Amino acid sequence: MQDQTKTTQNKITERREYFRVEDLLPTSIKKIDEDTAKMMGKTIPGLQSGIGCPGGIEETPEESINPVLWRMLTEINRKLTVLMDNMHLASQGLTNIQVKKVSISASGMRVICDEGFEPEDCVEIKILITANTSFWLVLYGRVMRVTQTLEARWEVGVEFFEMGDEVRNALSAYMISRQREMIQKSEWKEVR
Repeated sequence: MQDQTKTTQNKITERREYFRVEDLLPTSIKKIDEDTAKMMGKTIPGLQSGIGCPGGIEETPEESINPVLWRMLTEINRKLTVLMDNMHLASQGLTNIQVKKVSISASGMRVICDEGFEPEDCVEIKILITANTSFWLVLYGRVMRVTQTLEARWEVGVEFFEMGDEVRNALSAYMISRQREMIQKSEWKEVR
């Protein structure tokens, strides 16, 4: 009976099902209607303003093609790829997104916003994360808590809706990578 009471107290004390990490990430949060919020979260491969742009694989030209012309064509192709990637990101609303302080887990997040929300508001969240590669997560959730921190700034707690395995795995991979970085930094500080 004693052990069961301790277990119940531990469950009450620790409400979180997933671990959390804090970071500064390009993040967009906006209010949406309930029908839109029923969509599943998704990942959008892509970059922000050329972050981590792949250099491209240069094929060797045939002997009949002038090497200078070949380098120029390769450079034009690389620039067109960057332009098309940026157009794709712009069409998804993923350009000019401010970096925000977030505390994120696989079940929800806390973020500092310039815009106030009400509890029970449905929101769409777009976050650029980098684990092995850079990509955007588009998540949907419900505002659970709002606290005004400073004048015209709010701390918003959001619980994510169902996001699917691909998105949850991507988010978990990012969080594990981030935790590993934080542990390595703290170990390095202890050594100094």
